[in-house]
Amino acid sequence: MSDSAGPRLPLAARQVFLLTGLDGVDRIWMQSPTRVALLMRQGRKLNYRAIETPELKVVVARPVEID
Repeated sequence: MSDSAGPRLPLAARQVFLLTGLDGVDRIWMQSPTRVALLMRQGRKLNYRAIETPELKVVVARPVEID
């Protein structure tokens, strides 16, 4: 599959790239029309990620401390 912007990966391939190593997603929401935020578990750690959807780029990644 390709267009004037160049070849694109199938949706499943892009999901595997973004979601590898996850044990679960506790919350997901849209921060803006182009940015999705996730509160996710990786092992026993909770992490926050913000992803720019047009570029499929993680723009914020940080651990979440739980008291």
